[in-house]
Amino acid sequence: NRDCFKNKDQSLASFKCCFCAMYKENIDTIKAINLVAKHLRINIKRIGFAGTKDKKAKTTQLISLFK
Repeated sequence: NRDCFKNKDQSLASFKCCFCAMYKENIDTIKAINLVAKHLRINIKRIGFAGTKDKKAKTTQLISLFK
């Protein structure tokens, strides 16, 4: 559904969510998500992710940030 991304006016300020690649190593996904939320000063419920990755591996995971 494209409405997830923009309102009808198509301006940059109208984005409802943003997708980012989160690179992490030696930290589990939940702790990494908590750090992202803390640094962005947003509630953790505004960050979406699918599944968890290996704590000891070097991984990149797609996350979504919602307004």
